[in-house]
Amino acid sequence: MRIQQSSHQGSVVLTLAGRLDLAAAPQVQRDILKQLAQQPPAIICDLAQVEAIDSLCAGVFASIRHPALGWPGTALVLCGARPAVADTLVQHGVMHHLAMYPSLDQALANARARPPRLGARLTMGPVPTAAAAGRQFVAEVCGRWGLQVLAEPAALLASELVTNAVVHAHTALELQVELRGSRLEVAVHDQDPDLPGLLAAKDGTDRGLGLQIVDQVATTWGVRQDEAGGKTVWCTLDLPPPQAGRVGGSRQAGIAAPLTERERAVLRPLPTRLSHGEIGRELDVSVNTVRSQVQAIYRKFEVTRRAEAVAHARHLRLLPGSRPTDP
Repeated sequence: MRIQQSSHQGSVVLTLAGRLDLAAAPQVQRDILKQLAQQPPAIICDLAQVEAIDSLCAGVFASIRHPALGWPGTALVLCGARPAVADTLVQHGVMHHLAMYPSLDQALANARARPPRLGARLTMGPVPTAAAAGRQFVAEVCGRWGLQVLAEPAALLASELVTNAVVHAHTALELQVELRGSRLEVAVHDQDPDLPGLLAAKDGTDRGLGLQIVDQVATTWGVRQDEAGGKTVWCTLDLPPPQAGRVGGSRQAGIAAPLTERERAVLRPLPTRLSHGEIGRELDVSVNTVRSQVQAIYRKFEVTRRAEAVAHARHLRLLPGSRPTDP
């Protein structure tokens, strides 16, 4: 495999050519890690000249770990994959971890956009200072992710969940913060599998002050037992609607970046029950093209599901017959 390095708009572009197989995978990882050491804004892997990819190597990009990697640090982005290569990457779940764009121009335009999924974790002991540490951690994470408007309620929820675990579980715990499209989830995992007390609290029969606060502040909350042991108490907050941007400028109202003509074409049949393959046949494009366009729409709408994309498109009056809705 041949790898050529170049620079575009401040981002590093690695152009891969040839076959990505088990012999080439270590070279790809070394070159990406070498660039990560320089901490550029983004590293874009251009796969337009990759002829094929071994299924065993599909995870080579998503498996890379480095302190500089991750938003708002250095973004690792893929682009230009041929249909067969894109299909292999999609089948192995790479799009759940990394952004993929149909072209280098689109990758350059969106490389620094906040991804729809982000996560952060903090492990703590059952000590009196845990709640304050959790509150500070969540506030810092929200600030880093550009979610300052949610920093105060999310930090409050974290404090209450951590306090609940310290008082009742008496075990080591992990505070988890995850951004999933239009929702922020705050969760605390502990090693105590006991659920009756929490379930009673959720039903309102034995609810302490902390869980009352969670119930009032969070959009939803609940508790689940984990297969690996223990339980996780979680809650969510909805992100506020995107702010209207400049009409006719580089940002459309309520969209992180303007939709391309092809993205608009793919958007139109999304309210139907047509599969990606059926949409592709209607538009005379490959199923992989449809998938990549749908993912681009999700990123620009800052959503993770088809129904959310359709609802947002109707709110923005981008679909035939759409009416404006209240913000």
